[in-house]
Amino acid sequence: MARDGNGSPTTFTGPYIYTYVALLAFGTILVSAINIVCYRDWHVARGITSLFLTGVVFMTGVFVIVLTTAEEVSASHKFEVYLFLLLWIGYPFAYVILYYLSRPYCYGDYMFAVLDIACKGIFALWMVHVEFSNAL
Repeated sequence: MARDGNGSPTTFTGPYIYTYVALLAFGTILVSAINIVCYRDWHVARGITSLFLTGVVFMTGVFVIVLTTAEEVSASHKFEVYLFLLLWIGYPFAYVILYYLSRPYCYGDYMFAVLDIACKGIFALWMVHVEFSNAL
């Protein structure tokens, strides 16, 4: 959706740009999974911090590529791109609130549940609606 516009991207081009974005997004999720499996999410501060920062770096790479591309091509779905990335920022903020402010696990369940519903449920249905509305 970030490349759906009248212009053409000039900064991030090439046949493998989709692969780079997918690998960065996958890396962000993989780092979170490693954190939970290896460190039980809370008990090893050095491992948690380094993995968290690695995930943030991967996420930043995705954001830079997607937002730069959306701006360069004047994407017709720029609002949706920005909204999705804004919602995705909620995950590291929720993690910081839980870990560094020492909140109980139930807070995490609530925060991540709201983010999952917004990012995966509501937003996905909205995107299907937008795409099918444009196709008709």
